[in-house]
Amino acid sequence: MSDDSMASQAVRQVLSSIGFTEAENADLLVEVGFSVRPKELKIAATGEGGEPKILSPSAGKMPRLCRERAFVLNVAFVSMSSGEVSSRSGATMIRCEADHEVVLDQLAQTALAASD
Repeated sequence: MSDDSMASQAVRQVLSSIGFTEAENADLLVEVGFSVRPKELKIAATGEGGEPKILSPSAGKMPRLCRERAFVLNVAFVSMSSGEVSSRSGATMIRCEADHEVVLDQLAQTALAASD
């Protein structure tokens, strides 16, 4: 794992529950990114042909009496031999208020299910 943050711990627990183990000489490095951002913000990256690729679209409008936030978790599996990203996935959840531990567990399960 790339660090020891709450997000990495959530991903580590889900990976462990499906049979993955950590090792010093592992073939893959797991990188985890987590952020809380305004829900209107879109996150994009440059695609293969130079065109923008939306990684996390802005959330749809819903009437709420709170300040909504988008909780975003990204997971990448990186080959230790070549440094290439072999798989990348992520999940976004919109909430008014949320305990990060609960949100991170749900996001980790969703992101890792998407990487199958």
